[in-house]
This record gives sequence, structure tokens and C-alpha cells, in this order.
Amino acid sequence: MEEAPALRLGVDVGGTFTDVVLHDEAGRATIRKLLSTPPRYEVAVLEASAALADGRAAQIAEVVHGT
Repeated sequence: MEEAPALRLGVDVGGTFTDVVLHDEAGRATIRKLLSTPPRYEVAVLEASAALADGRAAQIAEVVHGT
């Protein structure tokens, strides 16, 4: 059985916007920008991540976070 390609997720949380980038092994990047959700910043991160992963969350091998 062939292993599923690994995905990388980059997250940048700011005071106004939260940016999430999903990078695949083919070099494609898919970007989602949402309004941040203070004081629960994780809400925007989880919403964007779920939308980008589109059922492939188990394939995410690395998460990089910045603020």
C-alpha cells in the first residue's frame, strides 16, 4: 500500500487576520485568510485548517505557527 503524501500546515495568527497555508509534496500552496477571533484565536485556526485539509488532516505531518 502506498503511503499518502505528507502535508505541511503554516499558521500566522495576527490581531486582525489569521492566515493558514497548506503545502503539499507537489509544491502547491493553498491559502486561507480569515478574520482573527479574539480572545479565542484557535477558532479561526481550526476553521481554516479544517477547510484546507478537506478530510486529509491525518496526512498533515508538520504544523508551523507564527504570530
